[in-house]
Amino acid sequence: MKYISIITFIIMISISPNTTLQAQDNVSEKLFSMIHTKDLFKFFNMFNSAKENLDDWQRMYFNAWSMSVLNKCEESNRKIDEFLLKYPDKLNDAQSKLIYEARENNQLKLGMYKEAAVTSEYLLSKYSYLMTKDEKEEEENALIIWKACADVAPQTSLISADSRIKTKRDMAGLLNVPLTVNGIRDEFVFDTGANISTVSKSEALKLELRMMSGFLKIGTATGIKVDGGIAVADNLVIGNISFKNVLFLVVSDESLSFAGGAYVINGIIGLPLIKDMKELHISETEFFVPKTPIPSGLNNLVLEGFMPVIKVMEGPDTLSFNFDTGARTTILYQPYYMLRKNEIESKFTRQDIIVGGAGGDMKVKGFVLNKVNLNIGTSNAGIGEIQLAAELLKDSDKYAYGNFGQDYIKQFKTMVINFESMYVDFQN
Repeated sequence: MKYISIITFIIMISISPNTTLQAQDNVSEKLFSMIHTKDLFKFFNMFNSAKENLDDWQRMYFNAWSMSVLNKCEESNRKIDEFLLKYPDKLNDAQSKLIYEARENNQLKLGMYKEAAVTSEYLLSKYSYLMTKDEKEEEENALIIWKACADVAPQTSLISADSRIKTKRDMAGLLNVPLTVNGIRDEFVFDTGANISTVSKSEALKLELRMMSGFLKIGTATGIKVDGGIAVADNLVIGNISFKNVLFLVVSDESLSFAGGAYVINGIIGLPLIKDMKELHISETEFFVPKTPIPSGLNNLVLEGFMPVIKVMEGPDTLSFNFDTGARTTILYQPYYMLRKNEIESKFTRQDIIVGGAGGDMKVKGFVLNKVNLNIGTSNAGIGEIQLAAELLKDSDKYAYGNFGQDYIKQFKTMVINFESMYVDFQN
């Protein structure tokens, strides 16, 4: 033991302060890189193990950013303000862009549209040179929306009691939830992959939504752009949950019509509404929202802007998937192809695959894999005949390994989504 202690002591005194600082900088650079590439679950693993060894400014920065993707928006904004006040000159432009994007996302989730417009303008004026063409266009569209909604009060929700709501599946197998908008009964598709609740133009008129000024181009799941506007539902009720001031994207009836009109969607409940339900238990015929959410330590859900991202394990690999309950099938994206390229090309033949979504279908080069086994939370299941897009569908998906769909979800009796403890689980 004495010999070991001496060796340890020699090692400790041999490490110079410069070596320690270099190690801190290396960890910090890796953490920034993981944020940039949206490798969020690996980010949290590294940050949680290394945070005590980081400089104060690094720890403050990553804490502030972390709270945003964990849906702790008010806390994140406080930490961002504290950081920018204490360390105004520490960041390069790429790092500053990330923290201002986090601030904008927080403001939007809190319904602070006027403040979000100010942040959006700042991002475009100072950091647009760091944005891709698609990112810049998306930010410009967002600015149109936030300016149009500058005087709209924040969305509010009140869960007065447990809600147990009978639901049904439509011809595409998607969950339809009954609701009342401005006193008018309707049924909308439940879709965690929708960044904003959406309604067709004819349905917006029927439901007497308040139309806002502004016209924009909206990107869909396949990257196809569709025309849209913004409207507000003053009152919306689902079970024992009352919402006020709910924003809706309004698109043409054709954009929500599929298979030559054989399948039509009137409206979609998107993430901004879903997250304010706090916790949801979804089965084949029922939608249960407890008044009081149940905590868990699974920690496998984050919000990348308004896109829920879940932690998916395939063997030893941690993969980030977009969590899209509105997708009939799971699809694998280009990063998955690059991860398994040699294995895939040795076993499967490249072919054309059709990817569908709002706005229409698109054809890309890819593969159809026999079976992929995935683990989410405490669950495990295989998906057979799964499509893999070897080409990038849209720029925002360049770091996602896939888009998670109903073919996994339907293998379990109940899906639990919790936006307080930030987890997803599947139970039988």
